[in-house]
Amino acid sequence: MTKRPPQGRGSGGRVTPSVKAAEAAAAAAEPTRTPRGRVPRSTKPARSAAPAKAGSTKSGATTPSGGSKASKPSSSGGSKASGGNAAPAPEPKGQVVADVDDAPVWGMGDMAIWWLVSFVATAVFSVLLGGYLVSSGAYEAFWPNEEGWAIGEVVGRIGTGQPPEVTVGLNGAPLWLQIVFQIPLWVVLVIGPLYVARRKRLSLRNDFGLSVRAVDAPIGLVLGIASQLLLIPAVYWVLFKVIGEQDVSASARALTTRADGVWGLVALGLIVGLGAPIAEEIFYRGLSQHAIAKRFGPRLAIVLGAAFFGVSHLQVVQFAGLFAFGLVLGALSERFKRLGPAIFAHVGFNLTAAAVLVWNLPLA
Repeated sequence: MTKRPPQGRGSGGRVTPSVKAAEAAAAAAEPTRTPRGRVPRSTKPARSAAPAKAGSTKSGATTPSGGSKASKPSSSGGSKASGGNAAPAPEPKGQVVADVDDAPVWGMGDMAIWWLVSFVATAVFSVLLGGYLVSSGAYEAFWPNEEGWAIGEVVGRIGTGQPPEVTVGLNGAPLWLQIVFQIPLWVVLVIGPLYVARRKRLSLRNDFGLSVRAVDAPIGLVLGIASQLLLIPAVYWVLFKVIGEQDVSASARALTTRADGVWGLVALGLIVGLGAPIAEEIFYRGLSQHAIAKRFGPRLAIVLGAAFFGVSHLQVVQFAGLFAFGLVLGALSERFKRLGPAIFAHVGFNLTAAAVLVWNLPLA
C-alpha cells in the first residue's frame, strides 16, 4: 500500500502564505491614482520573488525525496526557498512620497500679501519709535510719520480734493535714524520671498533669479548711470511739456541734505546704494515680476512689474521716471534670467542721483 505523502499547509483548497505574498506584490506593483492635492502612496513597483532554482521548493513543489513541502513565510513577509535563498521583501505599504504636482500654488497673492505686510510693519515700527522720540522731546513730527503712514495721507488728500502728496516725517532727524526707519521695510521685502520659497518648495535661484555674477557689475552700473543721466531727463522733458515744470527731486533732496560729514555720506550710501537696491530687487523683480509672469507672460510682466514698482513709491510726479526705470530693471532681469544686473543698475541709478544732489551738480 502506497503511503500518501503528507499534506502541505497549502493543500485542501486553502491559499498558502506564499501565494498571498505574490498577490500582495502584484497589488503593490499597480500604480495608485490619487486626486490632485493629496500625497500619493509610493508607486514604486514591489520586487517580485526570485524564480525558483532547480531542486528548490516553493509553494508545495515536489522535493527530490518525493515528498511535498510547503514553503514557510520569511520574517520579511516573502517566501523562503529550501536552499536558504530568501526572496527580496516587497515594499512596505503606507509609504508616502512627495509629488511635484502637489506643491502649494504661489503667485500674485503672495506678492500682494507681503507688499501689504511691508507697509504695515513699517507703519507700526514708525509709530512706536517715532512716538517715543517725539514724546521725549528729541524731535518734532508731522503727520504722517515716514512711509508707513504715507498711504493714509494720500487717500485723505484725494478724498478732500487735494493733490496726492506725501509729507516728510520726523523733522530734523539725522540720517542714521532714517536708516533705522527703513529697516522693517527692507526686512519684510526680503523675508517675504524667503518665506514663500521655503514654504512652497521654491528655489531662490531658479524661481526668483537670485544670482549674481562678476559681469553683472559693469553691465548694471553703466545702464543704471545712463538711465539716471539720459533716460530720466528725457522722460520729464516730454512730461513737463504737458503738465508744466515740477520739482521731482524734492523727496530725494530732503534725504540728501541731511548727509553731513563722512558718516552722513556713509549712511546715505547704505540707504540708497545697498539696502534699497537689494531689498527692492529681490521683492519687485524676484518675487513680483515672476509671479505676474506666471499669469500674464514675461513681456507683460515687465510692464506690469514696472508699474507696480512705481506705484509702490507713492509719489505721483515721480511715477513716470520710476516706471521708465522699472522697465529697464525688468528687461534686465528677464534678459539675463537673474537679478545681478538689475541690482547693480539700481545701485548705479541711486548713487548717481545722490551724488548729483549732495554736490549740487548742474543736473540737479
